[in-house]
Amino acid sequence: MPIWMQWIQWLSLFSFANRECLEDLQNRQREQRFAMLHHLQRTMDPLIAAQVYNNQHSTLYRLPDELLLLVLRSLGRDPVALCCLRRVSRRFRQLVNEPSVRRYIPMSCFNRGFESPHTMACKDKQQLRRHLQTDGMCDKCKLWCNVPVRGWSRKVTQSFNSCKQRWIPCRCKFECDLYSRHGPQFHCSACNMHHIDSAFSRASFSLDRRTERRCLGYEGRIRLCRHVGIGWSAVEDHIAKWRTGKLTTWEAWLDDFNIECRHPSHDTGCSYGGAPTWPRARLRNRKWHGEPDTVVLSLEWSAHSGDTDAFRWTAAGRPFASDLRTLFRKFRQQGPVEALTPMYPSGDLLEMVCFDPNKCRCLHYQGNKQGDLEKWDMADGPQQGPKSFLCHDCPVDHRFSPGYRRGLTWAIWMCQHWPKGPLAAPCLITTYRYRVKVCDKGILTDTGNPRAYPPHGWFHALDPDACPRPPGHLLPLCKERHCMNHYKRPRTYNHALQPVALYTPCDCNETASGKRPRK
Repeated sequence: MPIWMQWIQWLSLFSFANRECLEDLQNRQREQRFAMLHHLQRTMDPLIAAQVYNNQHSTLYRLPDELLLLVLRSLGRDPVALCCLRRVSRRFRQLVNEPSVRRYIPMSCFNRGFESPHTMACKDKQQLRRHLQTDGMCDKCKLWCNVPVRGWSRKVTQSFNSCKQRWIPCRCKFECDLYSRHGPQFHCSACNMHHIDSAFSRASFSLDRRTERRCLGYEGRIRLCRHVGIGWSAVEDHIAKWRTGKLTTWEAWLDDFNIECRHPSHDTGCSYGGAPTWPRARLRNRKWHGEPDTVVLSLEWSAHSGDTDAFRWTAAGRPFASDLRTLFRKFRQQGPVEALTPMYPSGDLLEMVCFDPNKCRCLHYQGNKQGDLEKWDMADGPQQGPKSFLCHDCPVDHRFSPGYRRGLTWAIWMCQHWPKGPLAAPCLITTYRYRVKVCDKGILTDTGNPRAYPPHGWFHALDPDACPRPPGHLLPLCKERHCMNHYKRPRTYNHALQPVALYTPCDCNETASGKRPRK
């Protein structure tokens, strides 16, 4: 072998070893930073710990604003990078809002503090969504995407994956199946319709094609809690009561549908003579934005904090934020919260979003001696104040319902009452609600009695553990709890959007395998 070829081999091995050493060094530094952050979280509130860590240990965060502004201006031709930096911390959000940098981001609602999610170009929105999704994915899911991965073994596996180029960020798990859009459809014996393959469970494909195969809309269950599930058959039976005239008024028909779970673990009612707090499912008449009157299935649970004398209170009567986090974790362990509003993969409590630390002064954050939140703690003086979870003059409505006016279906809100008197500690009531569209009101009032089928949103609300659907052709269902692609991650569904056609009228032109060719 020539000398120069041996030198090339040695140089390639040397560069490979250097890259491996650099990755090991970066991993050790990352572990040290996480250990330092965990140490701060043991001595103070997690929100304050992150702020203290950035101010004292983050090299990038400690740079002067003038230098950071120069870096941001150099990214002016990349609006996606600026939008990603705005989501890193409050400091970057303030810097990006500077007029010299803000002009590069095509958003029209900056002047009033609101940002429209539809003002960016379609290409930029898809790229931004791709970045946000892949940042939270586990290593196994990244192998299916065209994103950088760590380790040569993973890089080799990703290079042989032929589907990574076709992966597109999509919020609808039925739209993500590209093969389902153009492939064959299957007959459903329950609704006498044809569906795409992702509308069936795995076990249904081995059943008889004409008499036993049922789609997920009829086979699945919407989970009220770990003990009770609601199927479409219960809704159909209740619709039959209206059409047979057993219930004459519209309000009586809605109120007659009542499903509760009376498991003792769900009762968090006040012990001072309060009524039990069972999770229940009711039918309600609601009007989605831009649509006619609609019948929705409303799943609700109101959890009471009960005796809060054991809580830590400041002199001004404000509770500690860490105590509220412990309370909300208790609700998620004993109640149906995980079925109604599951946590995000990051592990952040959705209930704490109701208390905006930038505007709300209702909570006390332990260890807050510096930073932007100090102005709220300065109100705690030696004077004594009445204990209260929610301040009467707080500008925050203590409600979290992201995009609810656009058809999203879940919400969390806070309120309080004083069961032991106005001078005692109050009881915090946390209400969780999840709504699923059933049908339009016109279907029930139509004299032709058209049949109501499970709508598109019903398929999204089904419990994935009860009837697992076939694995995705592009991105598989992930069981990693902290992955953005976790199969139970709360996915919002916009009823105003035109969904994929899940139903095709049956013309009995099936093949021997039960498939109907897609036209």
